[in-house]
Amino acid sequence: MKTSLRLFTILFLFGLILSCSSEGGGGSSDTETFKLVVNASTGGTVSTSGGTYEKGTQVEVTATPNSNYGFVSWDGFSSQSETINIVMFKDYTITANFGALPQEASLIFPENQTSCQEGEAIDELNSRLRFEWDANGSVGNYNLIITNEEQQETKSIYGINATQTEVDLIHDILYSWYVETVSPVDGLVKASETFSFYLEGDGRENHVPFPAVAIEPLNGAAVDVINGQVQLEWQSTDLDDDDLLYTLYFGPTKDDLNLVSGYGGVPENRAGVGVEPNSIYYWQVRTSDGNSSSFSPIYGFRTLN
Repeated sequence: MKTSLRLFTILFLFGLILSCSSEGGGGSSDTETFKLVVNASTGGTVSTSGGTYEKGTQVEVTATPNSNYGFVSWDGFSSQSETINIVMFKDYTITANFGALPQEASLIFPENQTSCQEGEAIDELNSRLRFEWDANGSVGNYNLIITNEEQQETKSIYGINATQTEVDLIHDILYSWYVETVSPVDGLVKASETFSFYLEGDGRENHVPFPAVAIEPLNGAAVDVINGQVQLEWQSTDLDDDDLLYTLYFGPTKDDLNLVSGYGGVPENRAGVGVEPNSIYYWQVRTSDGNSSSFSPIYGFRTLN
């Protein structure tokens, strides 16, 4: 009898141990999850619509505006960046807000790649010059950005509420300029094309060549890849009619431009560069007349499939 009772007790304890082991000892507890819902307003797209994620997961979301639209803000997440990283410790419902860009201003004066003699001399070194542009129907304020191309110094005048303004500049210098139109609704900014001019003074033996202007692809263009390449073409002029040499820089980001092999100080103004589909690239040209040089703006384009 005692033997039977002992055997029953052993079997009972063994079953209890197995039961506890299957329920907790070797199993895993339920993982806490949270939901992310991502929306986009009219004028753009988002990289993901969201999903269900485990606690602590980091999710990257990018808002991309359509053509002629700009990114404004996020609802439901505190950031002004187009790309955000969300760590999932709660449920999120966020919306990327986009707005229509204002009309691009048309530059009128000083004219592009010209010698400007209309400045009013105010002393031996400086002239006062009137800048003019056309709003093209936009309503808002304007920012005027002027760059001394020889010293790479920029003068910015913000909040102009007219389509013209006067600026004092050192004469006998090569300048470039453009205008930003600022939307009064959401602060979105649309930049005009860039003009360059030489502000004449008392005379100068050698003029700096004008910065090169992109012919193809135009800035912001989407282009087809042909045999793994895209053709770049540009042009520049010089008031002294000097022979010009070009140096081409190319890369995947504005901060990673490298000299294109075979295009360091050459007379050719066209080059083929190797690219990958569905990628973004940037390029810039240095123009030299043998005595002085200028740099073009940094141009960008996107490759298609």
